[in-house]
Amino acid sequence: MRILFSLSLILLLASCGSEQTKRSLQGYVEGYKLVLAPRTSGVLVRVTVAEGDRVQAGKILFVVDSRLARARLDEAVAARAAAEARLMNLKKGGRPQAIQAAAETLKSTQATLVLARQSYG
Repeated sequence: MRILFSLSLILLLASCGSEQTKRSLQGYVEGYKLVLAPRTSGVLVRVTVAEGDRVQAGKILFVVDSRLARARLDEAVAARAAAEARLMNLKKGGRPQAIQAAAETLKSTQATLVLARQSYG
């Protein structure tokens, strides 16, 4: 028991030395975590920063492959052009031959209706 007490006392005295070769401070550090993501999904082509880097406002952090977005834009532009062409065609009205054929079909159908009413009515 005396040996254990002696050893403990020696270790305690050794740790209380007055010589400090390194100065250290104790305390807490607060950090802020910021998670960044692109506005659209896609494949990252290039990342210009590493974890822990300081960045300036407005700096490009990463580049997303724009081919898919460009294809979607081209598709939307083509759909708009097709819709505008259909609108112009509707505003112009039908061709005179198509209108005349529809009118003759209407007259023929009306005549068939009158005949059917007379026969069965």
